[in-house]
Amino acid sequence: MTKNEYIKAELDLIKLFISAILATAFLIAVYNLQTGGVHIVNTTCAVIGLMFALVLASRRYLQIAKKLLE
Repeated sequence: MTKNEYIKAELDLIKLFISAILATAFLIAVYNLQTGGVHIVNTTCAVIGLMFALVLASRRYLQIAKKLLE
């Protein structure tokens, strides 16, 4: 496996992680709507944590993509 193939595989893995984060946030929002907002504090904290993970994953993705362009 060449260096570029390894970097592309790492980027694909991070894209998968970002998709999973967004899907989880969507499911939490649907759950919150179905329960009538009873668990609003818990779901809000969960979504804030997921958004933090999303920012970290996005930053890592951009760092690796920059390495691929060099």
